[in-house]
Amino acid sequence: MNALRTVCAFFLLVHAAPAAPSYNTGAGGGATNDAFDITAGVRVIASSQHYSGFYGAGCCGESDVRAAFGFATSAYNRTSGWVEPPNVIFQDGPPTGTTDFIEWQTPAPINLSAFQMRLQQDGATTARGAGSFKFFASADGINFSQSSAGTMPSAPNPSPYVPMLVADSNLTGTTTNVRAFRLELTRLSANGPRLLEFDGTGSPGVVTGTFLDRIAFNATTNTRGCLRYPRPRRSR
Repeated sequence: MNALRTVCAFFLLVHAAPAAPSYNTGAGGGATNDAFDITAGVRVIASSQHYSGFYGAGCCGESDVRAAFGFATSAYNRTSGWVEPPNVIFQDGPPTGTTDFIEWQTPAPINLSAFQMRLQQDGATTARGAGSFKFFASADGINFSQSSAGTMPSAPNPSPYVPMLVADSNLTGTTTNVRAFRLELTRLSANGPRLLEFDGTGSPGVVTGTFLDRIAFNATTNTRGCLRYPRPRRSR
């Protein structure tokens, strides 16, 4: 799990037009057999720091970013387990406006047609809330294009939707034969955002060229620290 907590620099310059996501109240845990599910072979590559509490009387356990893709974790029991399974909570402390992220890849290319993201702030407050998001996709694992982006309703104030469902079926940029993905959330407070689920809808794609498999790349070149992979070429 140490590799998942590592904050890695990731440089992107995107000129794609923004997509048109929708925002509503969305209860439930999301899909369990979608394209972005652990059971479908999704692997998390890296993330910003996520919640890491201490084991002992009172609080709290840890968070696991794989939970956004259906990874099952056990509840905290004062000696082991996870905080708020099956949710993802990013680390407390960084100030309002900080960008939290997750990067992942699918086992094979897909033609991505839509996604659904579920978030939940703490009631009518900005705590654990996100003010905006960006979602990127890549066919080769190096060049990423923006597929969707948006500002949450009422940001920088609390969202009227608790929990909130963000959905987009009008994706932009490269969405065919994609395999690598990145989600960015801009936090509304020093309390890390709570991500309930991120689901993807798509059909099988085909291999169109070389793909930078960062799981294999990292396993053969690194044992600790930030993933050392070629800097993604900037989209024009």
